[in-house]
Amino acid sequence: LSEIELRNTYRPFYNLDHETLDKVQEWKSKFPDSYAAHLIRGTYFKRKGFEARGNKYISETPQENIEKMRQYHEIAKIELNTSLKLTQKPFLSVFHLLEISQSDGDEKTSLALLASANRMLPSNTLVRNRFIRSLEPRWGGSYAQMKNFIAKSKAEGVSTVGIMQLEAIMYDDMGFTSIERDDTRAAIENFLKALELGQRVGGEFRKDFLINSNY
Repeated sequence: LSEIELRNTYRPFYNLDHETLDKVQEWKSKFPDSYAAHLIRGTYFKRKGFEARGNKYISETPQENIEKMRQYHEIAKIELNTSLKLTQKPFLSVFHLLEISQSDGDEKTSLALLASANRMLPSNTLVRNRFIRSLEPRWGGSYAQMKNFIAKSKAEGVSTVGIMQLEAIMYDDMGFTSIERDDTRAAIENFLKALELGQRVGGEFRKDFLINSNY
């Protein structure tokens, strides 16, 4: 399986009803060394945490939402960290843990997870695509940092398609920033660059990573 196909294999478990979640817990209890059981629960509670937080800026998010997210993410981290020891290449566990560490603003852990993913799968795009989002200006990064990361990834041997994905994510955010500055011309220019690259990449990339440009 490709990394995208591997991720998609677990997508049906992203949203579970209580009955199914109980069955997964029973599965984990009977087979405590099951990588999949821990991964499924970890992924589920990660997503529950982000649902509890909502999509608004942190300054506009009620503290109770933040606390609820942290509670869910603590469960997710226990499950995902446990799963790291249960298979030779726990790539998806690292992928999901990275999103949690980014939401925590934990740069040291995020860098360690990126390095871990690159050792497991040097050509990966999923983890790199997720990591570069943390370098966006709204999260405290800069476009200079994003460009440096793209150059570093290129030097590490990432494929042409992988580099196009990173560039598209950067242009997508540059368009978003332009909209916030009321610079419609620059926004359209950047969104079109992102969409053109997304079309060349193909597959599910555009749907997964070019939300602003699609909108």
